[in-house]
Amino acid sequence: MESPKKVAGLAAAAVVVIISLLAFYLSYVSIGNKQEAFAVIGLLSILFAIISYLTIAFFSSIPVVRGFVWAYYIFGVGSLVYGTAIVAFSVLYLILVLLLVLISIVFIYWRISNTNPGESKENK
Repeated sequence: MESPKKVAGLAAAAVVVIISLLAFYLSYVSIGNKQEAFAVIGLLSILFAIISYLTIAFFSSIPVVRGFVWAYYIFGVGSLVYGTAIVAFSVLYLILVLLLVLISIVFIYWRISNTNPGESKENK
């Protein structure tokens, strides 16, 4: 029998996926300018990545949560790049997106380098 925590985690994951898909679809359909629609979808996706990251504290299946985080992050960055570089090329927005990616990669590297279990700084 599945543990209640695992069932709750799977149910929450399903709800998050359904909500995010509806938010992405409604954003794409309701916003007339496609560049703005992809920008909103990208920002929403990065927001869902942050929300997914914060749920690590509540669910026991950390690999599933990390999968959600990376999937939303990659989808968000991809949507932002697609909207700024392909749909309607804008150098300023592309620079801002690349700056966002650079800052987030620095934070991701900082967070990963500080959370290696079992490795002390004396061993380095």
